Amino acid sequence: MKRWLRPRRVRVRLALWYVGVMVVVLAVYAGAVFELVRDNVSSGLDERLRDDFDWASDMLAQRPDGTIAPYDETGEGDSPWLQVWSLDGDLLYDTPSARRNPVPHSGRMAAKADEQIVTVPELTPPYRVLSGPSRIGGRPVVVQVARSESPFLQDMHHHYGRPSEGSPPCGQSRR
Repeated sequence: MKRWLRPRRVRVRLALWYVGVMVVVLAVYAGAVFELVRDNVSSGLDERLRDDFDWASDMLAQRPDGTIAPYDETGEGDSPWLQVWSLDGDLLYDTPSARRNPVPHSGRMAAKADEQIVTVPELTPPYRVLSGPSRIGGRPVVVQVARSESPFLQDMHHHYGRPSEGSPPCGQSRR
């Protein structure tokens, strides 16, 4: 039986060798393409977080009574996930989105406020949070913005056909 498994002809061995090498090359290529697309989609999500951070610093103001609010009230669906903290750790302002979708340990992340983007995997889908120092009306505060990774997962699903949290199987739409 061992003779049957071991091909005798050089052509057969060479063909098997070529097939094996081609499989390895294609696997490396597929892995590289996957990483490139994943990094591009991920950096797009990070850029949107940074834009939200800049928006918050530009669109919030301190009222005469000391509270913080947007210049113009935004509707429920218009506001991004946003919290503003005092340097003492008191929550000064949050959007409806932040109240509907609380992020665990957001107070601890605000205390750190190192302008790093942190993924919170405890949520489904995971959220990315950016906390950093800012000034609103001359008052030093910590601005914290977050975005769901759901669009990121949906883009990956679209590119690779893999199911992701909260997305329908391939070929089906939400209704």
